[in-house]
Amino acid sequence: MAKKRATDNPSVATRFKKGESGNPHGRPRSKRAASHRERARRFLKSKVVARDGDKRRSLTTEEAAWHKLRIEALNGSMPALRKLLELSEEVDDVEDDAPPQTELSAEEREILKRYLERTEKEDEEPTE
Repeated sequence: MAKKRATDNPSVATRFKKGESGNPHGRPRSKRAASHRERARRFLKSKVVARDGDKRRSLTTEEAAWHKLRIEALNGSMPALRKLLELSEEVDDVEDDAPPQTELSAEEREILKRYLERTEKEDEEPTE
């Protein structure tokens, strides 16, 4: 005869009740999504050293990316220009007390818009 173990017959107090779930609170939510967002946020806020002419400046990764996008747009990259204009409009839509340092002025946005319109018209004109 086999020896009885304590788990063979659970006490009445610890048994499942009829109609009651074995896991009333359900499966715990994954912390992966929240931790991924937090890692991305920390990454964008981490400091990098960037050259600005002869000077070296400490910027966040996000600020450095904005600066790089602006430089590429001003050097004639149409995709970068479109993205910069799109992002600047999003920034304008957000009511924020402290706008990012890389925000373009209204005059700069207008100049970029006119340039974009002019170059798109040139692209549309057939060449003979």
